[in-house]
Amino acid sequence: MKNRILFLVLICWGNHTFAQIHFFSFIDSVFQRPEIRESNRIKLELINAGYKESDDEAVNTRVRKLVFMHLLLTSNYAWNNDAFGGFRIPYFWNFTAANPRDSILLISSGKKLKQVAPPAGSSFRTMATLERVPVIFWGDFMTDEPKYEWIDSSTFYTFGWCSEREMAFKAWMGISGMTGNIAFKGNHVWMEIEVAGVRDVFFYIDNTFNRFEIKPISQKTHIDPKDHYLTWYNQNGADKNIQKRLSAMIISSRRADDLLHQIISFFNANSEDH
Repeated sequence: MKNRILFLVLICWGNHTFAQIHFFSFIDSVFQRPEIRESNRIKLELINAGYKESDDEAVNTRVRKLVFMHLLLTSNYAWNNDAFGGFRIPYFWNFTAANPRDSILLISSGKKLKQVAPPAGSSFRTMATLERVPVIFWGDFMTDEPKYEWIDSSTFYTFGWCSEREMAFKAWMGISGMTGNIAFKGNHVWMEIEVAGVRDVFFYIDNTFNRFEIKPISQKTHIDPKDHYLTWYNQNGADKNIQKRLSAMIISSRRADDLLHQIISFFNANSEDH
């Protein structure tokens, strides 16, 4: 049934016969394109990580999919407005003395985020300090037009710093049938993932500093269940109800076309394939 749904998505998207597409099914269909799945950008990432290809092609595909997801979501540095990956989602600090999010403009209202109230029931004072959980992070990204603008006049759909990016990534992994844990040290978080069929190692993925590494299982971070913040991050990423809501989210065919061209351009950049 899942393959039949994906097939219908591809047919309708290719012929532009309907206006809305399930976002994560669409992104999965983009990964299935040979020029993406076999791109030099993905191959180079795996070579640099020291990945030894499995005899089981299904295992290799799972690992390539993980690289694909990482390269779409990641930024390069913890710098305000840094937007490296295929999705071009910028990084912005939060909870700092001079919070850069205060000056982000919500385009629809013409107000800065420090002037906008958060959703009802939120414990945060404004949209500037709001913790951008997966439903907010991804929901903003799926709009037809950019929602935000910063002081340098750049516009963007969504944004997030390390914890927000990793919650979004973990939720996406759950939708894709993969699991992992958000780990924490100092004031930074990242993902640690074991892939079925890849023994004795885990994948260390940092969607802030663009790191994709393979490490021995012995180096996995111990998750302290008493760590309130880390537990909360992992719960938000792993929540099945949240993942179900995300799976149902849709984008317009126009937005899908724009994203397709953006993703293909990113994966073809500096590629010997083209």
